[in-house]
Amino acid sequence: MWNRVVGASMRMRNRRTAWKLVAVRMDEPVQEMLVERLVTDQLKGHLKVALNHYVNAALLDLPETVNEAVEWAYAYQDVRGMALPASAPTSMNLEKPVVDHLARLKPQLRLVAGHGLLGQIQNYAALRLLAALEAEVAGDFEWEFQRVCLEVQQRMATPE
Repeated sequence: MWNRVVGASMRMRNRRTAWKLVAVRMDEPVQEMLVERLVTDQLKGHLKVALNHYVNAALLDLPETVNEAVEWAYAYQDVRGMALPASAPTSMNLEKPVVDHLARLKPQLRLVAGHGLLGQIQNYAALRLLAALEAEVAGDFEWEFQRVCLEVQQRMATPE
């Protein structure tokens, strides 16, 4: 997964026209965790990576089918529970294939399951990325994924 993040950074520098500004909706705790990972990696000397490189890497793994995408949305709903975290769309540059896939998924999701699931799928993809990055060191994706999900739940339950 780290190779995807670094690869996104390199591709953005070399092919800026292959990237497009798009709205992405991240829940506050998920975005905080992504930013914390970004800062950690930058402190390790990876100064060329940016938040959109992590998001792009996460969204490269979006499901191909709308039914699987709906399952991801429901899985994210299970993670966040009854908490309704603050979220807002943020604009960032993503690679054109990712943007195109998001554009295809959005109307399909509305037909199958209603409005508002795309942001949940984006958040779930980000959690999977965070777990995969940790698993590259620890070696156990499932354990890391459960840990990341628990951390999100704790952040959502803790008032600021």
